[in-house]
Amino acid sequence: MGYSYDIVQTQQQINQDNQRKLSGRKTVIGAILIQLAVGSYHGTFGNLLPYFTAFMGQTDPALTNADLTLILSSGGIVQGFSNLIAGLVIVPLVGLKGCLMMGCALYCLATVLTYLCLYQGLGLVILVYGCLNGLAVNFVNVSLSVLPVTWYPERRGLVLGVVMAAYGLSSTVMAPVQTFIINPGNISPTQVTTYSSACNCSSTAEYFTDPDLLSRVPQSLLYMAAVYSALIVLGLVLVSENTEMEEQNKKEEKSISKVFQFLWHDLFRIRDFWFLFLTRYVYMVIIGGVLMHWKSVTFQLSGDDQLISVLGGIIGFMNCLSRFLGGYLSDRFRFCHFQSLISLTISVTFIITMFIYNINFYGFSVCLCILYLLGFTHFSSIPAQAIYLLNSSHNGVLIGALGLTDTLGFVSLGIINRIIFSELKSEIPFFYFFLAMAVHSLLIVPINYFISDHKNQL
Repeated sequence: MGYSYDIVQTQQQINQDNQRKLSGRKTVIGAILIQLAVGSYHGTFGNLLPYFTAFMGQTDPALTNADLTLILSSGGIVQGFSNLIAGLVIVPLVGLKGCLMMGCALYCLATVLTYLCLYQGLGLVILVYGCLNGLAVNFVNVSLSVLPVTWYPERRGLVLGVVMAAYGLSSTVMAPVQTFIINPGNISPTQVTTYSSACNCSSTAEYFTDPDLLSRVPQSLLYMAAVYSALIVLGLVLVSENTEMEEQNKKEEKSISKVFQFLWHDLFRIRDFWFLFLTRYVYMVIIGGVLMHWKSVTFQLSGDDQLISVLGGIIGFMNCLSRFLGGYLSDRFRFCHFQSLISLTISVTFIITMFIYNINFYGFSVCLCILYLLGFTHFSSIPAQAIYLLNSSHNGVLIGALGLTDTLGFVSLGIINRIIFSELKSEIPFFYFFLAMAVHSLLIVPINYFISDHKNQL
């Protein structure tokens, strides 16, 4: 009798383990599908920027690419607050899955509304494509930085690397689709002299003027919204939270007052949290600048839009590989060692870029690929290190607090853009821009090195 009971118990345990493994795999696959859709916001902004500028320039000829970088800057500012809102308010109220669903719904809505706002002016586009997307994206990312890890706590770096890699891969998949929809004939931009209200001066740049191409710009948003919705719905069906972890969290949490108490009395008093915070802040400045300006720089070297779109696909793959690399390295090496080396290499690459960005397309492309390969590692490595060092039932709050660096980073980037591209009035603004990025990356090398590997008791 006892022997039969043991067999039944063993079989039940095997079935539970198999079900747990299946749910974990489905959650990771679902997270990948969602990230492929949501990653398009950051990953393809540089690709869409010249199209948006050209379309809106029909009604406001004074608009330039520099003016429209405010879209991503504004979104980045909102992202930091959305991280905090997600971690401190939304997750305690509706859970990680509820927060994820809210973010996905807002993301699809923002894409559709941008179709209407393109006809209304830059202010509404900033509000919708910038701010609303910024709110949505980090609702998604806070959830997907924790949900898959609940199924694989011992392989957090690898799991986060795979999930975040999908976010980076989005541009490889979506940028060629956008270019095919908008510019199937590979029409080259023409050289146009424009007046910028931001700097009260005129400048010459490459802009699209073909009327058929411009008419396809707003329509492309509806096509892309349909693609995003299909991927997101399928992903949401697959994603689930580990029920054991969910029950444990319910016992330990969760009132908003306790969440704020954890934030102020526990998290903010830990040195490693602030070192990770500063590291992520600098990386947000760096990658925000690269995302904004890469296509504008390449247009100075080549007018072949489809060639540049291919480059966009390649750097999107580098973005994907970078996020996976960050997770892989987190599981195998000390964070302080590999992240310091990465920061130093990024700084050296920016210095090289300063001298070749306006000379050779392929040389600049190689530097751009290196920057993408290394610059996005922190999206996996920092959450993995943070959860390892500061693990608690408040991991959503932890990720949200680190996400405040989005706001600080994009505010800083907006100031840098204003100074270099408007106030400085230099003939070689990108030289000084890449110099600023090199200095930022160099400054965090010692900060990276002093981040601990010893767990904190929270």
